Amino acid sequence: MNAHMTGSSVVTCTYSDRKSLQQRAKTGLVMNVMGVLLLSLAMNTWASSIFQLGTFPDWVPSHDHNGTNLISGAQNTTAGR
Repeated sequence: MNAHMTGSSVVTCTYSDRKSLQQRAKTGLVMNVMGVLLLSLAMNTWASSIFQLGTFPDWVPSHDHNGTNLISGAQNTTAGR
């Protein structure tokens, strides 16, 4: 064992049966993909309830008017065929 190795490196080197770099890279890729999928699922399900995304905050000014109602008497002047 090398004196300059950290604790996690020592555990990895002694516990693994000298796996090849390709095997470790494949495992790391699978773990990364699983992590991205799990985080995407968590954001799309739990985030709505945790951060109350369905309600509008009180500190935001309210705009009760509809922009299409501001122009009165407007007509469509598009020429038909």
